[in-house]
Amino acid sequence: HSTGHISVLGSEIFFPAFLGTPVVASDGTAYLSSDNTAVYAVDKHGNRTDPITVTGTTGSTTKEPLLALDDDQGRLYVTSQDQSGNFKQQAFDTATATTTGGAKELWSVEADRDDVGYSGDRVASSFSSAGGGVVVSFLGAYVFGLDAATGDELWRFGCDGLLAADEGNVAPLLNEDGTRTFVACYDNKITNFTALEVASGEEAWSASFDNQYNAQCFAYEAATGLVYCLKASDFHVYDGATGEEQWTASDALGYTPLLDNANGVAKCDGGHHECTDFGPPADYAPPPRNEQKPPAPAVTGAAA
Repeated sequence: HSTGHISVLGSEIFFPAFLGTPVVASDGTAYLSSDNTAVYAVDKHGNRTDPITVTGTTGSTTKEPLLALDDDQGRLYVTSQDQSGNFKQQAFDTATATTTGGAKELWSVEADRDDVGYSGDRVASSFSSAGGGVVVSFLGAYVFGLDAATGDELWRFGCDGLLAADEGNVAPLLNEDGTRTFVACYDNKITNFTALEVASGEEAWSASFDNQYNAQCFAYEAATGLVYCLKASDFHVYDGATGEEQWTASDALGYTPLLDNANGVAKCDGGHHECTDFGPPADYAPPPRNEQKPPAPAVTGAAA
């Protein structure tokens, strides 16, 4: 899709708004956020439903709402921010998103900017099925863990500084089994890359740097367990399990990088439709994964 329209099986569908990045359910339905504070659904046949209305807390959102999806339970999670800087996390029942009406709201959590701090326009969420289902949300200067079924707050983690915002609303990264999330915080004085346990919100590891900006953790590679983070114009790559830094690359100018899964290297769009590869050293080998020690041999015979 591109700005204002989407192509489904070669048919163009036009919208009265700029569209955000879609999330797609297993039945082929695509959910798209928009800058007119609505979320649209388009099925695999190209039928568009009435939009889900998202109005933030006291007014329209300042940017497109951010979406996450629980495909098994049929819940769409929508994170938004109003013009006064207040935040909202909502859950909708996708089964009720029909051509005759918007989806039913299941729960809603509001966060006043005076209570949780203000961090630019960073709003995003991810869904983890671990622990019965947790929505990990950026709201204000905190990362929240919310019960996916009820919206109840399970935990909150405060950044040293504010949540990274300048590079766009990158959702919290999750590892392959959804038990750990990776986030970036910075306030132009300090940058932190932090791994949190999804079940408890407890810090697993953190890497800190002085006087940096434009920080984000933008990709997790399941095959290697590596976390790719951006600090100013430098890449930093970590072992997601231990936090041990694996390799770095400098002068990687640009916006949110992409991960080349075929080669395991990071790419960066320099803003002029140009990409450059930034890969690991030639002799680099990722850390072994799920390595188990052989069992100790059984002891037989009587002690002397």
